[in-house]
Amino acid sequence: MKSTIEIKAMPGAKTTEIVGYKGKYLKIRLHAIQEKGKANEELISFLSNLLKLPKKNFSMPLGKTQRIKRIVIEGIDQENLSKKLLGLF
Repeated sequence: MKSTIEIKAMPGAKTTEIVGYKGKYLKIRLHAIQEKGKANEELISFLSNLLKLPKKNFSMPLGKTQRIKRIVIEGIDQENLSKKLLGLF
């Protein structure tokens, strides 16, 4: 079982937090700066902690060097992912 989420990352923020949905993208502010993959690492760690899934379950097939990212998550179906994320904000 796996699911996919489209994210608009906003690196360099004061804190790491979910802002909410903007269109089809989940906007997430990241404290880490956009340098040498630091923001991507923080994004995966943040999602891993929120969803209580190991980091190895997350992959980023699109957007490693862009603000718009596609994250594929193993171990959770799309319906449960949506419910968990909507309950956070």
